[in-house]
Amino acid sequence: MVAENLLRDRIGKVEQALPVAEMKKLKYEEIRKTLIQDYRTRGVKMLEADKEGNAYVWGFEHLDSYFKNRAVRTITTNLLYEFIEKRQSDGAKNATINRNLSLLRRMMSLARREGKLAQTPYFPMLKEDNVRKGLLTPSQFIKLRDTMPEYLRPLVTFLYFTGCRIGVRVEGKRVKFHGKTYDDLQIWTMLMHSDDPEQPRPNLPPREKLVVTSAALTGLRMAELRGLRWGDFDGENLHVKRSVWRTTVNDPKTESSEASVPVVPVLGDALKEYRKTLKEGAAADTAYIFAGERRDAPLNLANLARRVIIPAFTRCKIPWLGWHAFRRSTGSLLDDLGVEPKITQQILRHADIRTTMNIYVKPDSARARKAMKELGDNLLPFGY
Repeated sequence: MVAENLLRDRIGKVEQALPVAEMKKLKYEEIRKTLIQDYRTRGVKMLEADKEGNAYVWGFEHLDSYFKNRAVRTITTNLLYEFIEKRQSDGAKNATINRNLSLLRRMMSLARREGKLAQTPYFPMLKEDNVRKGLLTPSQFIKLRDTMPEYLRPLVTFLYFTGCRIGVRVEGKRVKFHGKTYDDLQIWTMLMHSDDPEQPRPNLPPREKLVVTSAALTGLRMAELRGLRWGDFDGENLHVKRSVWRTTVNDPKTESSEASVPVVPVLGDALKEYRKTLKEGAAADTAYIFAGERRDAPLNLANLARRVIIPAFTRCKIPWLGWHAFRRSTGSLLDDLGVEPKITQQILRHADIRTTMNIYVKPDSARARKAMKELGDNLLPFGY
């Protein structure tokens, strides 16, 4: 077995034209330096400077002490298990150990990409359970605040009432366009009901207008839109039965994705009117709703966006964030309307409600301000 592994390693080096002698000399310090160069070039914020001014990434100290002066070719999966055991004996949590391993894996991947390493070992990652637990009730918070020094009270009050993490900022997907920054929800609003004469809606052909409206008002995935047949539309619902990726027809993404999506009246009427304009074969139950130039094939939405939709959006100064932006906006708008999370999950057909609420729902800032005001009024009715 050892001989086979050695032979396989040598063959891999020969195929990649890698000098075997140089491979043996490659040390941990060299791939560490490569990672620093990569982070510096890409502007990764994890890259800092230590007290001596040397480039540093959190976690280096544990890797440095264990792998110092080690030949990279000797870093095997067995050695990684030993490193894990050492870190666990030091009291490190699984999440911390995983971050250490991820740094080392990145180093080795970069070395392989640059032709300095023929292969990388399997990295055993640990199961993480770092969910925060515990709850501070309002009465407990007031007692805690009153025991704090005066200068700390504003800080703990801010943290309690905002739920803010220390040093963390999270933003949704945004794009700069004509000197302004937009998110996908703002784009949805501009597209669907803009009353600004200086911000007109795109003038699209009937088919293109219908497919954009369908994406905006159903939250279907692009592949699901392409897979719709007229037989899937019963006048009130669209029954998602298939998805089409490129030229391949598949089942929907997950078991929960194969479900019905309610159709709002304005979209239902538009679908019915569009069907009337089609020839008999193109309007058959087995025909695709959004068909390509060849009626037996679904429309290529990526090409459609590139040829027709993006130019029309650009003329109206509306940025294009892709088809999936409509799906994200649907989740946020349903939440803004006060729809129960489980109903939103049902419409978007997610298997896990956490996907719906954590990724697809972007709460409105005005609603958030109102909710926080109510929280403050109830917990501190007599002021600070």
